[in-house]
Amino acid sequence: MPYLKHNLFSEKALYPLLLFIITVGTYYNALIYVDFINLEDMDLMNRLLNASSLNIKDLFLSINTINYYRPVIELSYRLDQLIWSGIPFGFHLTSIVLHTFNAYLVYILFLLLFDKVNRDNKIPAFVASSFFAVNPLLTESIVWVSGRSDIIAANFMLLSLVCYLLHKREVDDEYCRRGVRHFIYLAGSGFFYLLSAFTKEVALSIPIIVIMFEFLYMKHFRFKYNIRASIAVSIYFICITALYFMIFRGGGVDTSTANVTVSATGLSVSTPLDHIRTFLASYGFYVKKLFLPNPLNFAIHRIDKSLYAILGFIVSLVFLIWGLLRTNIFSFFAAWVLATISPAVIAAVLMLPWTPWAERYLYVPLIGFSIAAGYGFALFEERKRTVAIVLSAAILAFMWASTQHRIYLWADEERLWEDTASKTDFGPVYYFYGRTLQEKGKEAQAVAQFEKAIPTGFSYFPYMALANIKLYKGDVEGFEEIFRRAMRDHPKKSELYRMLAESYLQIAANENKNKDTYMSKAADSFEKYLDSTGENFMMHFRLSGIYRSLGRKKEAIPHLKKVIELAPPDSRYTGTARKLLADMGDN
Repeated sequence: MPYLKHNLFSEKALYPLLLFIITVGTYYNALIYVDFINLEDMDLMNRLLNASSLNIKDLFLSINTINYYRPVIELSYRLDQLIWSGIPFGFHLTSIVLHTFNAYLVYILFLLLFDKVNRDNKIPAFVASSFFAVNPLLTESIVWVSGRSDIIAANFMLLSLVCYLLHKREVDDEYCRRGVRHFIYLAGSGFFYLLSAFTKEVALSIPIIVIMFEFLYMKHFRFKYNIRASIAVSIYFICITALYFMIFRGGGVDTSTANVTVSATGLSVSTPLDHIRTFLASYGFYVKKLFLPNPLNFAIHRIDKSLYAILGFIVSLVFLIWGLLRTNIFSFFAAWVLATISPAVIAAVLMLPWTPWAERYLYVPLIGFSIAAGYGFALFEERKRTVAIVLSAAILAFMWASTQHRIYLWADEERLWEDTASKTDFGPVYYFYGRTLQEKGKEAQAVAQFEKAIPTGFSYFPYMALANIKLYKGDVEGFEEIFRRAMRDHPKKSELYRMLAESYLQIAANENKNKDTYMSKAADSFEKYLDSTGENFMMHFRLSGIYRSLGRKKEAIPHLKKVIELAPPDSRYTGTARKLLADMGDN
């Protein structure tokens, strides 16, 4: 493979160098100024700080998570924590380095795909990879630490496809086919595919892309067609997919919570018609985003489902007629985009993420879209070179400016939530905006955001935030009123009783005159919590302690007996309960 080695990795390093400068330069400000944010990042850091020692076997086979199986992502966070000890700079550096590498892999993938179509592809490859590198739709994946899963999934997906295409080139060369190198490339492709599947579900689109390429589109890229080889490769990727699902089942992932009822977004997809409408609308929405990214929004919880369902239907119809019946290079990338969007569409139908739609889900689809744009540039350049270059430069400059604006918003969490709140009426957005304002000492503005979050009904969290503000000010009546509102609006949330009891104990600890009053209120709330949640020996033990502190031994005794009945016989709770009963003269 002397031609490939010489041209791809040695000659004219100018374009990869320019790509590196553009990508790193675009996200340099994110590296310096962007911190962790309240949404998920802080929970992630707390979890990493309290995590046990790293065990690769447990990471892959003892996940026990809900809905998702992504051990490679967890591994990346653990390694970052090990290296950087919770410093935001290090976590962001990892994401930017991986994204820069992805942009380079897009460049290589373009050259491998079109090498037989046109030998002089370096400028179109540079255009395609630059469009990908600075696209504002990717900002969320790169600067939000908790959103990096798409970057790593794309990294392994691109490595898999690069290895696959190197395998195809070797097979096409009769001399190279006599060796084992094409088997090594194919094994590498399968290995990277499996790693990408362990990173995010979007990687499961790789077999679809490979099979479509083998049977429908390979001839357009001037690869030799061999039906036996195509069938063998297809079976190979299907077997790796089956292996993934076997490991997935062994990972203890709980998918039982994936339902289609009303969620915090206020949406409901409980009927088959709603399923179909949401499915088509999601396709239409994401296709529109690829061509017209603006307006950019961190939390997209509602779209015009009627409008986008029509667009999605048209896109699907056009692809079926034009893409499958009249195959060409552009239709291959249309198939790529639709296949890689599909996991995000399914997630929207099932309402698995905290927002049904998100710009970060377009990270992988944008690879195919950007390569198609680079190919379009190559065709246009043949006719009007100057116009093609000027137009591409203008589009690139616009995308770069949009990305810089998004990084500016992400650099200050208050700015980010203010921008997001101006584009949505989503309860979690108001809540996190309020938390950010509260942290900056802007209490009145924070209260206003918490009050705006309450009518959306997404959670009792805004009530708790308001209650804590009242409690901090010593306004116990106001605090109790907010809890009453929370319990009225969220009657099934039994944990509210426990939280109220904990707050009463906190008040009692700082009281002298009314200490017993608040202790009694805490006991009443704990009793209600027990009634609503069922038996809990630790809660019984705690209640017995409160009653003993109040001198109400008769009420403490039944709870101590429950501890003996429910707790493990050899636990310290059982032994302590027996001793306390003996001290109170009850055997």
